[in-house]
Amino acid sequence: MRHSKRIFTILIVFICTSIFFITTANAGLPPSEMMPEWYLLDSMDDDNAKHLSMFPDLSQYSDCGNYTRHTIMCVWYFDSERSFDKSEAKLSHYLVESGEVGTVELNISDEIIEIIESREDKNQWRPTLGSKQFNATRYVSTTTSGYFLVYARPFLEEREDYFIVYYGTKDGADIADQKQELKKLIAKSYYFGNSEGGVEGLHMHPDTSKSPNRVPGFELLILIGSFCCAFIFRRHLLKFK
Repeated sequence: MRHSKRIFTILIVFICTSIFFITTANAGLPPSEMMPEWYLLDSMDDDNAKHLSMFPDLSQYSDCGNYTRHTIMCVWYFDSERSFDKSEAKLSHYLVESGEVGTVELNISDEIIEIIESREDKNQWRPTLGSKQFNATRYVSTTTSGYFLVYARPFLEEREDYFIVYYGTKDGADIADQKQELKKLIAKSYYFGNSEGGVEGLHMHPDTSKSPNRVPGFELLILIGSFCCAFIFRRHLLKFK
């Protein structure tokens, strides 16, 4: 009887401890529908649907804003790795088909320092434990050009939080002319409370990547060549019989 009580007490303590850690781990984090606000800054207008319509529907948790005459920012949030992977593949396919895609290295160290110093006076500091130098996906099209970043698990290591964020241009503005403004926008929205979290560009899935060295109809030529070789070999084989 005493042994059973001891087991029961240990079980209760374990359950209470687990509840405490789970509650603590998620304290202060909003529900999924409010997550885009973590990276989206206050914008100049509310015409968000127009900017989001330039891209496929990736997540029900999304928002977009306009920041200067030529710059915008769009955020898509995912609360599971599975939904994130599916949408990332969908987006990478669209980008390859609609514009030019490449990988560039960005360094926002100076911009981060500038932002932190300005926020210390206004008591608006945000955690910046992530890397300040990372690869981004550079996208150039006729309608908009900019950088895509993926923020993976930026809050807590044990939580599945994923963001795809686009920092881009509008109204035909050149990405080269707006690069510094876009880097400042990245620095202003940068939030990392988990040093184990990662920031990087999109993973361009193999089935969506274009091969610049591939000749049109190359597979057909291989098929025809194989057929011809097999036909010639068969004729020569019959001569020896």
